[in-house]
Amino acid sequence: MASQHYDDDCEYLGDYPHIEKRGEVKVEVHPNEIGILSKSVEDRHRSEDVWIPKAIIKATSYEKQRIGMERAEIEEGITIGGYEHLIRHTVVLVVDDPEGLMPAGFRICLRFRDEYRARMFEKRCLEMIRHQPSGGL
Repeated sequence: MASQHYDDDCEYLGDYPHIEKRGEVKVEVHPNEIGILSKSVEDRHRSEDVWIPKAIIKATSYEKQRIGMERAEIEEGITIGGYEHLIRHTVVLVVDDPEGLMPAGFRICLRFRDEYRARMFEKRCLEMIRHQPSGGL
């Protein structure tokens, strides 16, 4: 099955229990699922790839995050001034918790290289979510 969208320069920022650590990932949007795939050869051998079925995706949205001094240093390892902000272009996928323990679901946060790439991923996800399979014979 061909990918509708592919970006190999993303970072997984957290909040999904099936992905154990933050780090660089590739994302793929297919007609019925979204893949979050590890870029690390070591991780790929440990099955760090996650496929999220269309049926459990509740929402997706672009977020322009403004990160302050403390978070920039802790999360990004970057030192900035007290009145400066680091901008992160992210897309958040909200997915159902299959165990039902988290009623609001999980917020899977992905950072993209720039606003265009983030918005393109969001657009392709929304198209995939809204697309209904055509009735066959």
